[in-house]
Amino acid sequence: MMRALVFIVVMIAIIGYVFFMPSEQEDFSAYYYAAKVILDPQAPSNAVYDLDFARKNYCNYNIDAPLRPYIYSVAAAYIFAPIALLPFQAAKLIFNYICLALYIMAIAVTAIYANGPHKKQLLLLLTIALMWLPFLNGLTLYQINPLLLFILSVAVLAATRNHPVLSGVLLGFASLFKLFPLLIAMALGVKNWRIFTGCIVVFMTSFFIPGSFDWFPAISHITRNYTVFYRLGYLWYGIYLGCVVAVMGVTFFRTRSENYGLISALSVPAVLLIMPIVEYNHLTLLIFSYIYIWINLTNWPGWFWAAATVSFLIIQVYKLCPYISYIVGLLILWFSFVLVSNRKYPLPEIEQPLKPCGGQS
Repeated sequence: MMRALVFIVVMIAIIGYVFFMPSEQEDFSAYYYAAKVILDPQAPSNAVYDLDFARKNYCNYNIDAPLRPYIYSVAAAYIFAPIALLPFQAAKLIFNYICLALYIMAIAVTAIYANGPHKKQLLLLLTIALMWLPFLNGLTLYQINPLLLFILSVAVLAATRNHPVLSGVLLGFASLFKLFPLLIAMALGVKNWRIFTGCIVVFMTSFFIPGSFDWFPAISHITRNYTVFYRLGYLWYGIYLGCVVAVMGVTFFRTRSENYGLISALSVPAVLLIMPIVEYNHLTLLIFSYIYIWINLTNWPGWFWAAATVSFLIIQVYKLCPYISYIVGLLILWFSFVLVSNRKYPLPEIEQPLKPCGGQS
């Protein structure tokens, strides 16, 4: 009863937070503008990426936010088009509440297929997840990370239920919004090539939409801060990238596991570490790894879940104490995850993919 009451209080607080908080609308305003352009019959096919067109016509779309270059796929603009039929203020509020609902569903899906926790445990996990500060920071910026987290959780669930193609299609769908789901699909594809194939087919098919090939040149419009690893220079960043990829490859080979939840939970921090740009709100996706670790608490050695908890707290207090970089917490989680996966500890094999008739995989 007490856990349910705490959960309800946290939910009410977050709903009020979404409604009254000051916002910058980074992702949302860009997607909303691109969708408005898609719906404009007078706009050329590549107008979503044309900054000159944007400067001349941005005010015509009644967007109450600064102009931000659109650096995502044209397909994502089409997917976003229905919400752009609404006025900007109403659309952004609905968008954030949808993201909140998707985030809660993602946590529930991850927890249930990982180990099927009791209702009280699920409420506790949901309450902790709702207080995850990168997620709350993403709400203030109207980021789309909760949607990507939801797609990832459903894609992993599809893989565990022996639907690798569907899993890949879902990750391909997510990659239309941001590119890093392609890397998670590659990691899962090491164990089942159908996952990566399904992902890449969806991703490549999106380029049949007119104007889509201007996507990659548009990414050069990014002016955000790069990670400390990227700022070391192309050579050292390439060496660092190669080391992380090599360690992940060796780890996947040594575990010889078809536990897609474990592979995904290990891949998420690795992907965030090798991205040239990692903002605090991007760490919303890390809750997938933490939920997986906490659900399987008794299957891990004590030092590992202690290290995971320390990394969680470091990332959590970053906004209160910015002198401690959240990258440190990310490194602690990934390094300890790699170490425990390569040691002779009994790794959790919670979900087992169903084998088709005849024993073929």
